[in-house]
This record gives sequence, structure tokens and C-alpha cells, in this order.
Amino acid sequence: MSIPSAASPPRVAIVGAGALGLLLAARLGALFAQVDRTTLPCPAPALFLLTRTEEQARALQSAGGIQLAQPFLRPPTASRHDWHALGVQVTHRAEACAPLDVALVCVKSYQNWEAAARLAGAMRCADGTLAVTLSNGLGNVEQLASGLPSPVAVCQAVTYGAVERWSPTSIVWHGAGDTHVLISPTAGTRRLTAKGVAAVHQLCRWLNAAGLPHAKPQTDVRHWLVKVAVNCAVNPVAALLDARNGILLENEAARSVAERAAAEVAHLFALDEGEVQATLHRTLQRTAGNVCSMLADLRHGRPTEIDALNGAVAQRAREAPNETGADGAPINELLAALVRAKTALSPRQAP
Repeated sequence: MSIPSAASPPRVAIVGAGALGLLLAARLGALFAQVDRTTLPCPAPALFLLTRTEEQARALQSAGGIQLAQPFLRPPTASRHDWHALGVQVTHRAEACAPLDVALVCVKSYQNWEAAARLAGAMRCADGTLAVTLSNGLGNVEQLASGLPSPVAVCQAVTYGAVERWSPTSIVWHGAGDTHVLISPTAGTRRLTAKGVAAVHQLCRWLNAAGLPHAKPQTDVRHWLVKVAVNCAVNPVAALLDARNGILLENEAARSVAERAAAEVAHLFALDEGEVQATLHRTLQRTAGNVCSMLADLRHGRPTEIDALNGAVAQRAREAPNETGADGAPINELLAALVRAKTALSPRQAP
């Protein structure tokens, strides 16, 4: 990544104060605040949390930290509730973060356009500057790249961890999981040079050191598409049943619908269906206690990511049936329609 001099630390922003954004802020903030920075460049990066609203920023500043509960920790004597003092500068003004070397974009898929517009003037216009979207679904890189300066490399990342936001300043981490940052043009990556690849490797080292395990660069697009399949299976079914992820383990009918949705995604993208189903079941075991993001959105009257997940899969299947051999994606089509219908019935709040 672009580091002008030894006296100028890299500047890193987490964009979005949802569940994942707060988790990254808590863990990376604690890491960068450590006295012993043997695993970090010297000086330590300047870390920012860029919230969507001034109200969100004020809530975090007033609290002075982030409450992180980790019920999955073993042994039982391990610390399950940690208070992370703010090791991050919180702001709702993108210009206060400039010039940024790395942006970790943790917003909903439909908010990537807005995130790109906010970051456009805040990113350092230099080779090695990196924006990584952790949004669910298809089309995120294209949306983000369209609004950022041309030197900025844009990558998709996926994580199998499960985190739930309880309040604007507290989260529950239900389970850690692998994180993959895609660095291949076939995986949708845009404008990635050798310096950009080096920046991705450094980012993964930070994530691993912060206790977000098994973060690694990946060139294989399947890591992303398998995660899309898992999201298309879990999120709408759990959301429509108004239940935590574990309902898919307990209820055979619910599990069958989820498995069929995942199978359609596997068929559409020529994935190994056995691998997709095995990943789905592992994810359910690890995240059984989690309230998925789509259910949280429905409960709070917010828009969901259904159009980037099941809706996008159904559209892709309709547009290219001959190329893929897929006969549409009727389960994904139906799930998308049902979630849209339920969204229309929910009291609307600001996204």
C-alpha cells in the first residue's frame, strides 16, 4: 500500500458501524493500540470508523468503546464479555479520514453506491491504495469501483464469521470463520497491481493478528460463490421464519428449502454441489445462535440485501440458461419474492 514516509502511518477506514464494522473496529483498534507492535509496521496505522450518520458517531464517542460478547469461546472460564475502549477515530465525515490507503467497506450491498460517493474524495490516488467490500451478494465490486478514482484497487472479501449487533455500541460474535480476500480478475477484482496485492497480504496479516482467523488472499472465485450460495440458503429462510440460523438444523422442511436454494446457486455457477452443501451445514453448526442480517433488517423495518442475493441469482439464471445449463432458479426466485413481500409489510425505517 502507499506509505509516503516512515513518519506517515498508513490510514485505514472501516466504513459502516453495523455488526461487522463494529467487530473490525473493536479488534483492529485493540491490535493497533498495542504497545508491542512487532507484527505491525512502525508506526501503527491510523484507524478510522466512518459512520453513516452523525448520530451513530456520537453514540460511539459517548460510550467510549464497544461491548463485545463472545459466547462461542471455550473453555467456559474464558472471558465472554470484553469492553474494547475506542482504539479508532470515529467520524461521520469522510474528509476527516483522508487520505486513505485502505477502506474496509462494511455496508449493505445496496449502500455501495453511497459508500463510493463518500470515499471518492477521501482515498489516496496512488498505486497500492485498496478498497475491500465485505457486502453480501453479487455486483458489489462493480458498484464500488464505478465511483472510486481509477488508481484505487477494489476487491471482494467474504467472511464466514457470524456477528450480531445488539445496540449501536454492542455486538455478539457468535462464531469466527475463514475470511477470503479475492485478488483475481476472474473473481471480479478491479485495478489490482503488484502493490495492491502486497496491500491485501498486509491487510490479511492485520486481520489474523487481531484474532479474525484464517484471513488470506485468494485467486479462486469459488470461495466467493460458495459464500453467495450459503447466504442465499440461510438468510431468506431464517428471515421468513423469523428465527435464528439454528432453525435450519432443527426443522427438516426449512433445511430442505435452504439446501435446494444452495443447489440452484451451485448449478448456476458450476460449483461442486457436495462442497456447497457441506459448507452450508458447517456454517449452520457454527452460527446456529446468530440472527442473520436479513432477519435483523426485517425486524427493524430496513431494506434487505435480497436483490443482491437470491434476486441476483434468479436474474442471472434467467439471462443465461443456455450458458449454464440451469433451468432458471425457481426456489431463489420464490424466496426473493417472499422477502420483498414481507419487507413491504414491515414498518419502514431509514436504511
